[in-house]
Amino acid sequence: MALAVRAVVGFATGAALLLINARGSDQSSQFVSHGEATLWIILLAGQAAFWVMVTSYAWKIARLYLPRSRRDLERIASSIAVILVFLIGVPAAARVVGPVDPIWGAGWKIPLFTAAGFFLVGLPSLIGVLGTQAFSVRNLRSTIEESDIDGFIELRDDLNRFLALLGATIGLAVLSTGALRNAVLAYNPKAEFPAEGVLQYGGFLTLLLAFAYAPAYHALLRLGQRIRDVLLPKRPAPKDPGFGDWYATRRNLTELLQLEVGIYQRLQTTILILSPLVSAALSLAIPKTS
Repeated sequence: MALAVRAVVGFATGAALLLINARGSDQSSQFVSHGEATLWIILLAGQAAFWVMVTSYAWKIARLYLPRSRRDLERIASSIAVILVFLIGVPAAARVVGPVDPIWGAGWKIPLFTAAGFFLVGLPSLIGVLGTQAFSVRNLRSTIEESDIDGFIELRDDLNRFLALLGATIGLAVLSTGALRNAVLAYNPKAEFPAEGVLQYGGFLTLLLAFAYAPAYHALLRLGQRIRDVLLPKRPAPKDPGFGDWYATRRNLTELLQLEVGIYQRLQTTILILSPLVSAALSLAIPKTS
């Protein structure tokens, strides 16, 4: 019930922000009168609903990975700063080259909307991803015990949760961008808003995701490999009768810790899960022909 209330509040807040003085100019009034614009507003409001639904969950997990040392703080803060600069700078540069402001107040509404999504979902997820990396690196030289197997599995699952949250956020952003293009072309068929721009935006966000996730997952795998190697007894000679049991134990630990799953496979799984959203974005981005 509480989750449904959050969704309604998020949806209503997002829609209210976008509709502030939406008919304050002839251009804006004509734009919102199109059904395509209504769909775009609904999708953006849906994004806000998603953010409000998951933000408490995201921050609850992220608190476990807050910086524990000055070095961790500097590493996490610098990475987030780089991502934030690209996240804000690239869309800002695109607006300078060819601004798309069909709705009244888009110059401050869209940046405010984007900032809200970043702080509600993007920031805690990035803190979690980068905090996982810092935790893994910090524990590479620590004493290993059998209980570290459970700790590693929980760490890996949390990293996957952060990846899923960021992936879903990207998928919804690409979907709403496709809807925006459709709405802009419905309002002004001569507007310069190529379908490739939607794909480029999605690719740009995916690269930012990979920039944060790849080093974290690499550090996690290194930690998992160390746990496996330390807990395993000394490898017997291949001709030793106990070699088969040793190898079976090593294989079981490797499978349990999922050490053979590479970064590409993790990202590929996320992309496959989000493929319906990407397909919907493409269907909106590509204009219909008569």
